Amino acid sequence: MASKLAESHRIREELILFQRNFPKKKDGAVLDGRDIGSVIFPSAKIKFFVTADLEVRAQRRQDDYKKMGQEYSLVDLIEKLKERDKRDKTREVSPLICTPDAIVFDNSENSFERLNKEIIEIVEKKYKSLNLDINKKKKS
Repeated sequence: MASKLAESHRIREELILFQRNFPKKKDGAVLDGRDIGSVIFPSAKIKFFVTADLEVRAQRRQDDYKKMGQEYSLVDLIEKLKERDKRDKTREVSPLICTPDAIVFDNSENSFERLNKEIIEIVEKKYKSLNLDINKKKKS
């Protein structure tokens, strides 16, 4: 549903304004979305593009649905994800792209915990190289 709504110029314009202002209200933020690094914050100092094989994504989605008591066939979920990916990559407004400056993670074989650990390590190293203090707000 969100992918279909994202095709609307009017909805995207409003969301872009909201998303660009969100970190200002929170002294920074970590944002997740299919156009965060390409459209919302193209100048972000650190960008990650997380991907996984289609079958792995479908299996994870199926597992999530099972936890909610819902059953969907793997074949149906693969088709729905294919459709969503195609729609998001080819839409006119804020298409899904991996920017050249993004750090790409293929998360097909990793756990969320491992991905999280690797991203935190990269962010800490990157902030040190930028001479930024990620704990500055916590100290004051």
